[in-house]
Amino acid sequence: MADRLITDGRPPEDASTLATLLLAQVRGLQLDLLVSGDRARADRAIEFAARLLDRPTT
Repeated sequence: MADRLITDGRPPEDASTLATLLLAQVRGLQLDLLVSGDRARADRAIEFAARLLDRPTT
């Protein structure tokens, strides 16, 4: 994941940290889905996170 983030233009010094954050987010949403059963909400959350990644870094 970190390599892909670097390929997409993220600074190498941030890529590993961001990859860890993203993986934690996905794992948390998986747990939330298991507990709540609310797939629509989990899908909206992951789609929102993906849109945040599309924003340019400064």
